[in-house]
Amino acid sequence: MAAAVETMMYVGETPWHGEGTYVGDDNVYSKEALVASGLEWGVHKAECYAQEDGGDIFIPDMRAVLRDTDNAYMGMVGKDFNLLQNSEAFEFMDSLVDEGKMKYHTAGSLRNGKRIFILGKIGQYEALPNDLVDKYILLYNSHDGTGALRCLPTTVRVVCANTVALALSQGRGQGISVRHTKNMRSRMDEAQQIFGLAQEQLSEVEDFHKALAQTQMSNTQWDEFSNILIPDPEEGKNNTRAKNNREKLQNLYLMGRGSEISGVRFTGWAAYNAVTEYVNYSRSSRGGQANRFESALFGSGATLIQKAESTLTDMMLAA
Repeated sequence: MAAAVETMMYVGETPWHGEGTYVGDDNVYSKEALVASGLEWGVHKAECYAQEDGGDIFIPDMRAVLRDTDNAYMGMVGKDFNLLQNSEAFEFMDSLVDEGKMKYHTAGSLRNGKRIFILGKIGQYEALPNDLVDKYILLYNSHDGTGALRCLPTTVRVVCANTVALALSQGRGQGISVRHTKNMRSRMDEAQQIFGLAQEQLSEVEDFHKALAQTQMSNTQWDEFSNILIPDPEEGKNNTRAKNNREKLQNLYLMGRGSEISGVRFTGWAAYNAVTEYVNYSRSSRGGQANRFESALFGSGATLIQKAESTLTDMMLAA
């Protein structure tokens, strides 16, 4: 298992990682997915003490989050922080599965259980003939106190398994959050709202992808695009790294996964997928593929993809 990935299950082809527990090609339900993904454990809060020469000092306002099965330390939270158990995270999406709107696809834990994720497939479209893009809802939760439960739509280009995160708002935020508060459980019906918002935004994304596929890109436009995304450093600094990264990006533009599909090469769609493949697989990452996954969804990788989207949009409007 790759660095930072603790456990994982997947149905069919995993969209971002080549390992885990394969559970077949048919739909699974939350109880089966919970076990197969290795997420059948819970967490609890424990009192915190500071060690001094004179003995232990109780810290009244803080609690440590520990895993029930092995007391593994997850993080530090306030004493009133309400934990969301993994089973409850699955329950959040169960109504969509029960109604046939979603199929569980991938689930697992990262960073020794501190982060868990669930990916549910909700549809598919073609950007070009024979170039399929899957639509998903991603649920992402932190047990280390660093964030709320988040839900956001994602797309995965089937031929290359590039994962791209979207935002459930007009701005590029972090999706809909279900905060760890006392009324958290009463907000589980937001799954239906999230599904509607996700489908609405993914419809816009589908139109954007199809427009990119119909937009031809000249060599001059490509050079401008790649220099905007990966600019040279300040004058006087070594720009070898920037040049090497632009070369990686260009190689993916010309010969990346799926470039052989008719109609892809020398289009905005080829440029966009060069960036998403670069973020998902080629960009330097100390933590390996799992860190790239998080970066593509929430970090600097997502920022780079968003920059590519806005730059390509400007280019299409200027054409």
